[in-house]
Amino acid sequence: MAVAIADLILAAKQTADKIDDDQIDDAEWYRHIKNAIVELHGWVANAYRDTFYATHDFTLTGSSSSFDLTTLTPTFRRVKGVDSDPDTFNRLALRPFNFQERAAYMGYSFAWWGLPIKAIPWCPNRRYHVLGSNLQIQPQEIAAANYRVYYVPAPTLPTGPTDAAWHLDTNLERWVEYLELQAGRRGLWREESDTRATLDVRLQEMRADMLDDAVQDENPHTITDVGWGG
Repeated sequence: MAVAIADLILAAKQTADKIDDDQIDDAEWYRHIKNAIVELHGWVANAYRDTFYATHDFTLTGSSSSFDLTTLTPTFRRVKGVDSDPDTFNRLALRPFNFQERAAYMGYSFAWWGLPIKAIPWCPNRRYHVLGSNLQIQPQEIAAANYRVYYVPAPTLPTGPTDAAWHLDTNLERWVEYLELQAGRRGLWREESDTRATLDVRLQEMRADMLDDAVQDENPHTITDVGWGG
């Protein structure tokens, strides 16, 4: 079910027991919820490293050696990897490089000494680097090719407390309780209360559950076999 900003504001007020409390207006509740969404997204993206990502294909031509990451939809938070010639038998995985390695002879000529990622061999003569909002392929003289970037998308955020068009990203709906509790807790920042302490305990439990869920969801063969009796 779609989760709207109004739903989250109401739930946060209920969590903090501040339904009729005019000390905090909806604009402040909105800020608490927006910050909670960013926090939750970070936890989920870090826990689900193998499955929480999006892809985008692009082509570099001529002397071009960089791709503008701000053009990605959804917007990007972090690059996870880059392949050249996707969906072909010539597909290769590019290694990342740091700034000091951008022109290192050993960095490119001997990149093929690395072990392959599963069945995809490393590209022997190109690497990638994220510089601000640009994805750079080096050496630039041979960067022209087709590529696929794998990246962690940024969360979609509401523009304000009355943003009726916004709905929580579906991949975060599973943990909507976390947003309600964290936003409610932030609404109690002016006071020390038993409610805030209780919320801290529950939020810590939910973070641990996220990590456990990620292990089982991404590595189902590691789930303990409870058996069927007998």
